[in-house]
Amino acid sequence: MAPPAESVSLATSDSGVHPWWEIYQPVSYNLTSRFGTRAEFSSMVTACHNAGVRVYVDAVVNHMAGANNTLTTTYGGSTFNPSGHAYPAVPYVYDDFHHANDGYWTTTSGNVIGFSRGSLGWFGLNNSSSASTAGYPTGLADGVYCDRITGGASGTGCNGTAITVAGGTASVTIPANSAVAIDVNATSGGGTTSPTASPSASATSASPSPSVTSSPTPSPSVTTSAGTVAATFNVYATTTTGTDVYVVGSNAALGSWSTANAVKLSAAGYPIWTSTVPIPSGTGFEYKYIKKDASGNVTWESGGNRSYTTGTASAYTVSDTWK
Repeated sequence: MAPPAESVSLATSDSGVHPWWEIYQPVSYNLTSRFGTRAEFSSMVTACHNAGVRVYVDAVVNHMAGANNTLTTTYGGSTFNPSGHAYPAVPYVYDDFHHANDGYWTTTSGNVIGFSRGSLGWFGLNNSSSASTAGYPTGLADGVYCDRITGGASGTGCNGTAITVAGGTASVTIPANSAVAIDVNATSGGGTTSPTASPSASATSASPSPSVTSSPTPSPSVTTSAGTVAATFNVYATTTTGTDVYVVGSNAALGSWSTANAVKLSAAGYPIWTSTVPIPSGTGFEYKYIKKDASGNVTWESGGNRSYTTGTASAYTVSDTWK
């Protein structure tokens, strides 16, 4: 069903009396709406469930009633100030919203807009009939990023368009009626090619840290005490559709550095990936996170091997961020 939240009530509009889209202009999350009261909504859902009918509800969560509204009447009686971005029934105030050129989204014309996700990524949309070139503020570190839409990254560069970020600003040409998207997991030369195996380390040498495109060097085996503990791995990692995150490490429980035997993490709490693994108690080990796409291509996180040591407690939790 259409959104049941309280919305603006438009007795007049450019589209006539009470246009269909007024219900997509919420003023609060109260359930008194164009369709009835909260009690009536609850009764309808109960009746449907009793009849074996499931109810799927549309919800508006990315905007409120537009700032260009000249009418401020609502179905539930809540007040709001569209030009001041104030919705006291929620409550939302001006600072709860992103505004043009505030560092989160930037417009260069009525049909071109860029959105920043801080240090995670940026994307731009061009709904005009000609290409648009401009500089956009991002929260990304300086470097060369690969446009996801035209091919993303490879092990040696970009499969598609390369976008340079300098001083936090991306110089971008967005094609007509198209888009550009870059993120921290698609940098030039940091793509999804299979890692190159490193030579084995001797038992007396430290394990060198792998680069983003090389698998870690196996560490010497560690003598462990009897029994296991429950080790929960949590990692903050963003992915694209069809890509999963795994943990792999120096002991058998974590696949002995074999990507084929890596432990797949659950995306139920995305972007936090998690899994609980039985790890030998009283032992030290090294580990890293990897990503596998639908074709089985593997991307190693950058930086050195992570390390952890278990004791005699029954459970341990590690919380990491993809590097």
